[in-house]
Amino acid sequence: MNIKETTNYNIFKLSPFNRPVDKRHVSKIKASMLEEYIPTAILVNSDFEIIDGQHRFTAASELGLPIFYTKLSSAHVDQFARLNTNVRPWTSLEFIAFFAKKGNENYKRVELIQKEFNLKPTLVISLGLEAEWSGRHTEVIKKGLLEFSTYNLLAAQNNIYSLIQLKTAHDWAFNSRFINVLMKFEHESEAFNLKEWVSRAMRYRDLVYKCTNQSGWDNMVETVWNYRRRDGNRITIK
Repeated sequence: MNIKETTNYNIFKLSPFNRPVDKRHVSKIKASMLEEYIPTAILVNSDFEIIDGQHRFTAASELGLPIFYTKLSSAHVDQFARLNTNVRPWTSLEFIAFFAKKGNENYKRVELIQKEFNLKPTLVISLGLEAEWSGRHTEVIKKGLLEFSTYNLLAAQNNIYSLIQLKTAHDWAFNSRFINVLMKFEHESEAFNLKEWVSRAMRYRDLVYKCTNQSGWDNMVETVWNYRRRDGNRITIK
């Protein structure tokens, strides 16, 4: 691998497909470089777009230090996420932004809802797919294989509106564990739906409380749904 050195910072470009530069991360790298500068080559493509090492490049250039780089002529946009996971792992939000920029409609829908309501993308996806969040979803997101249709977008919006109503009485309405339990009921029971559960929670407020563990959330959600119910739609958590 041919490593070159330069102080001509202007030849390098930050790619719009890479994640945004984290200023706090750059500050940490600069502090380390000031203690001891250990040259580590950044990776660029044939157009000098930085594929891996944009934080190291930013830190070194701001300190006036030489840039060591290796050019990969065959590098393409899909390598940004893969290479960066070997440095500082990308968050789900960064993967979603990456694939949305590439034009993936599924990821663009998630990003739209995430920005509209300022929620974690994991909650948006869970509320849209109406399923518990799991490690499987994380892997699907990383690989660019997430399926999030217009129907899922509308489901996410409707469920979020219901939770906003609940939040007027309970500030923990968007608690991740709580939402996971709600989506578990939604997925496993044909009788259950979030909008009706919130309506009952607002009516029977004495039954609603913030829990400290999974079983507590399970029992609270089940109790609110089943309380004084005579229509045969009682549910039991599995």
